[in-house]
Amino acid sequence: MSNDFDALAAAKRMRQAGFSDRQAEAVAAGLAESRSGMATKEDIRNMATKEDVAHCWQVMLGIIVPFLVLILGVLLTK
Repeated sequence: MSNDFDALAAAKRMRQAGFSDRQAEAVAAGLAESRSGMATKEDIRNMATKEDVAHCWQVMLGIIVPFLVLILGVLLTK
């Protein structure tokens, strides 16, 4: 996941706006940390859709159900 936030540039802008060095660094670090777990546009584009998940379930059931029927048939004939 890409994080395009530039904490050093943000701290510099805050200092220029009147923040003390300590304040600017603390706020910039907090912002960088809070953004570190955020999904990017690329992450969202790569997410499975509901249709993808439904298709996976259909494929899995298409494999599992006949197998279970086969096992049940074997068990019932014993």
